[in-house]
Amino acid sequence: MSHLNSVGPLDDHRTSFNNIPKILLIGETGVGKSTFINYLCNYFNNGSLNNLKIAVPCKYHPYSTENYSHSESNLYDVTQSKTSDCTQYIFTDSTTNKQYLFLDTPGLSDTRGTEQNENNINKMIDAITGLGNLTSVIILINGSMNRLTNHLRTIITCLNRTIPDIILENVIVILTNVKKT
Repeated sequence: MSHLNSVGPLDDHRTSFNNIPKILLIGETGVGKSTFINYLCNYFNNGSLNNLKIAVPCKYHPYSTENYSHSESNLYDVTQSKTSDCTQYIFTDSTTNKQYLFLDTPGLSDTRGTEQNENNINKMIDAITGLGNLTSVIILINGSMNRLTNHLRTIITCLNRTIPDIILENVIVILTNVKKT
């Protein structure tokens, strides 16, 4: 059973799916994985603050401007998890024509409980396996938290068990929800 939504915008014109970098986004619920996808969408599609390019609907922008598929729900309820499935987003660098695949995943510490959290982990493992040659992992962490949470430990343990060591050498950590100071 596949828990993976389709890639790219509906008019996507990929050349070789197997030869593009594949980057996994992982983190707790609400940390900003889908917001990071929107940042990338805006960047790769030459958006601006006055002309935002949105891949994943959110509370402030409830519609995708770029025709990507998504699995977001509960957009206006800040107490609920939003992403329910793994979704691939392919972006093309307009200057080099190089493509990148980013895999947005449901958050760990899902507000629907432990069973849903386990289900999300299984969806992630299936999606990672289905991608084949993963290139790197981006772990998004809420920078306003001053301690390593149990769910973050679960993420790290899951990565150690499922992802080849060579990929673990290409891990990027992004802190979200932080102030400049």
